[in-house]
Amino acid sequence: MCIRDRLSSLLPVCVYEPRTLLDRLAELYAYVPALLQPIIDIQDPLEKMKSVMTWVIASMHLGISQYMPFTPTLGETLQGKLKDVEVCAEQISQSPLISAFMLMGKDICINATHRMQAYAYPNSVEAVLYGKKVVQVFGVCPATYYITNPLIEVKGMAFGKRIFKYSGQIIIEDTVNELYGVIVINPVKKGLFANLFGDKKHRADYIRGFITKERRVLEEPERVIYKESGHLSVCEGHWIDSLFFDGKVVWSVDAIQPEELKRPKNKMLSDSTLRLDVQALKRGDEKEAQRIRGLFNSVQREDRKLRRRGVMLKK
Repeated sequence: MCIRDRLSSLLPVCVYEPRTLLDRLAELYAYVPALLQPIIDIQDPLEKMKSVMTWVIASMHLGISQYMPFTPTLGETLQGKLKDVEVCAEQISQSPLISAFMLMGKDICINATHRMQAYAYPNSVEAVLYGKKVVQVFGVCPATYYITNPLIEVKGMAFGKRIFKYSGQIIIEDTVNELYGVIVINPVKKGLFANLFGDKKHRADYIRGFITKERRVLEEPERVIYKESGHLSVCEGHWIDSLFFDGKVVWSVDAIQPEELKRPKNKMLSDSTLRLDVQALKRGDEKEAQRIRGLFNSVQREDRKLRRRGVMLKK
């Protein structure tokens, strides 16, 4: 039986990495300066959409870890810079887990509210990231993109080989120019996709996508995905290392490096790096990290009870 909000349960600290979910999510934006910011000078809406899809696919390998991040506390924050792009984030809800992000650069703004729902099984964890990224581009050809998120699964949490993988689809909607990008992850997994996209020798990180002007992809994605022709552009590759658009290489993991998030020297007291359990785990003191994390969970449970009681009294 799956259990909701499992990220806040007391799993052994050995399955965690010394950072919180805010830091993990922030890493997904490390390609913004190299792949996304240059689109402000592109005038062709189709080429813009290609660049946005390239950024989305290239960023997928950045969030990979065989360990779980710590659950952010309510009000926890993150600040930093990716070159000249300002990054700000805050944990605005504890149950459910909701993280709000804003990135501001020259002629570009990204807003995202990620609601994380985790389901724990005996040897795996599945995560659904609800909400969309909203990318606003100003410059010579303004556009606004709404981007959905794929499903996440980590197997081997208790025993066996630990495997991280994505599944499902990513849909990108350009509301200004009425273009729609669709990315299908590991399409050969299902029979209909296998018949459409080829044999079953593809790697698990194989992706295929396309750009279309058919709006019905938002309501009936399967009908449009199964079409073999009529797309404005087609891409394929592997989200771990490479991507091709219409047979041309547009991204290679060795050719384009992600930007490291630079954190400010003077941090807010709510900054994610100042958490005591994170610092203890960085030192390698798992016992102390487990103890502090237990205290955090107790305080947060009591806080939720008080908030629920306050809501009931108001009613």
